[in-house]
This record gives sequence, C-alpha cells and structure tokens, in this order.
Amino acid sequence: MRINLDGTILSALTRIFDVIVATVLFLICCLPVFTIGAAFSAVYATMIAIANDSCSSVTRYFFSAFRDNFKQATALWLPVAIVGAVVVVDIVVCWGFAMKATMILAVMRGLTIFCTCLYLAVSIYLFAGIAVYQVTWKQAFTNALQWSMKTLPATGGLVLLSVGMVASLFILWYFAFSVIALGLYLQGKLLVRVFELKAPELHVDEEIEY
Repeated sequence: MRINLDGTILSALTRIFDVIVATVLFLICCLPVFTIGAAFSAVYATMIAIANDSCSSVTRYFFSAFRDNFKQATALWLPVAIVGAVVVVDIVVCWGFAMKATMILAVMRGLTIFCTCLYLAVSIYLFAGIAVYQVTWKQAFTNALQWSMKTLPATGGLVLLSVGMVASLFILWYFAFSVIALGLYLQGKLLVRVFELKAPELHVDEEIEY
C-alpha cells in the first residue's frame, strides 16, 4: 500500500495551523475577563471539531460557538470564577506560608488537591458540555459532575493537561503559547472520546442528561 506523504504532511500542517488560530482566538476573547466562560466554550467546541475532522473554517466555527453559547457560558462563568477564587485562596493558605508539618495540614492539603482536581474537571466538562449539547444550567452541572466521576482516566488526563497549561504560564512565560495550544487540542481529543462523538453529531441540539 502506497502512503501519500504529501497528503499526510499537508493534513498535519493544516491541523497545526487550525489549532494555533483557535488558540489565538481563545486568548484574545479571554482578555475582557467576563467573556472567559464563552471563550472556553468556543475553544472546546472548536478543538473538538478539529480533533474530529469536522471543522472546515476555524474562525467561523469559533465565533459561531462563541455567539451561540455566550449568554449561558457567561452566566455560568460567575459561579465558576467565585469557586475558583476560593480554590486559589486554599492553595495559597496551604502552600504559600511556612507552617509546621502536622496531620491537620496534611489533611488540608489533601482536601485542597482533591477539590482543585474536581473543580478543574467539572469546569472543563461544564463549558465543553454546553458547547456540544443544548442543556439547562442544572443539566450542565449534573452532567459535568457525572462525567467527572464516570470517565476517570479521561478526567485525569484533562486535569493534568490543565495543570500543565497553567504551570507553563509561570515557567515558560511568553513561550507558554505552544503548551497551551497543544494542551487544548489534546483536551479536545479526550472530549471527543468522553462524549462519544462522531462528525455528524457535533453541535447537536437534543438535550442530554446522565
């Protein structure tokens, strides 16, 4: 069997370009801060489509998802941001100060790690879920929690990728872009598997509830 290297290389380069464009659009749309929820929803929808070979135009797909999910994603972003602020405070309290190692501190740190992982997982599934499925707020949170628990290997991968992207901002600074782009794309591939999506099923309108 003859392999078309030119076609394979062109396809890979096209996908890399699409991922870069989607990441740039995501970062730009995060700048107003209050649009971060909609930006996450749009970038997950786009990365899922890219990973599933269902995205013909990244810019059009991204802004279509951004517009369609703006109201719901922006409203959901407020409670997510508040909980995120609490998680950050907990991390600072547990690791930001020199404290004597005690059993209580160990328990607090363990709970903080668990809560942080759960927070990241639910947030990812929340914004990705509303990007793919038309659901109510209650269904969105319920589905996010159940996906977090039912698909533990994928959930672990999503959380680790998120931690890696955040860490790259502090370690690599301006060079973190490539890590963020790759991380978002890999999250898109994992979400395709979690949602069990096929190309025609992207942007479905039916409601789901697990």
